[in-house]
Amino acid sequence: MIKNYENLLDVEEENKLEIDHVINTLKAIYRYKRSDTGSAGARVLAEFKGISGALGAKYLARQDAEVLLIVGCTPEATQQLRVMQRLFKKLKRVMVYDPILFENASWFIKTFRGRKSSIEYLPIENLEGAVKKSDIIIIDGSLASPMIMKKWIKKGTHINCIHGSWSKVQHLDSFVLPEAKMVTDSMEWSRNSSVFGHAIKDDLIVPKDIICNIEDVILGNIIIRTTPEDITIYVSTGRGLEDVAAVYLAMQNGIC
Repeated sequence: MIKNYENLLDVEEENKLEIDHVINTLKAIYRYKRSDTGSAGARVLAEFKGISGALGAKYLARQDAEVLLIVGCTPEATQQLRVMQRLFKKLKRVMVYDPILFENASWFIKTFRGRKSSIEYLPIENLEGAVKKSDIIIIDGSLASPMIMKKWIKKGTHINCIHGSWSKVQHLDSFVLPEAKMVTDSMEWSRNSSVFGHAIKDDLIVPKDIICNIEDVILGNIIIRTTPEDITIYVSTGRGLEDVAAVYLAMQNGIC
């Protein structure tokens, strides 16, 4: 098994690896977790996907974020919440919305084992109102329509879109993309992703508007957030993010 997932985010300057080595290392890890079976394999996969969104938030969101919104009550969202609470020390409120059933949001909070007394946890039914108050939004799951509308999103918001490789799934109103700074885990795959693909097809953005892969941000090659008002979007297609996570797995934990 692979240990201490949350420590994967504690990268230091001296621990940065060459990207080629990162890619090769994580491909081996990915093959391992894909070959696992049953509930253990599902849990490992969920934790990897959860880490992917946490990386996006760590390097793109405002560090003074206080309000987090989770859209979609999935195992990956549980892992993201656990890590987000560690990364964002000023977090005061977590709102949870499920597009299928309100009771799912209540159950998500009730069964979440990492609750902190300093944070308020709220299941919500009014998605628009929640989006308008949020500093970070995690969208996770197979939403069939652009649930998050441009006019709801306030300046300075960061949005994580997980499972972004599903071309038939549209998480966001495409009209928000031209005003956002966009990063992905795979430039090649994201061009046909659910988030970017629809906007490219509708001529709202072009592929070069996607600024870079997340590893360029982690390695300090590109700075994305330059003002507190920037809207940032991170799309994890599930193709290349594992490559980046290998930095932390190899240097901090290893495989055992």
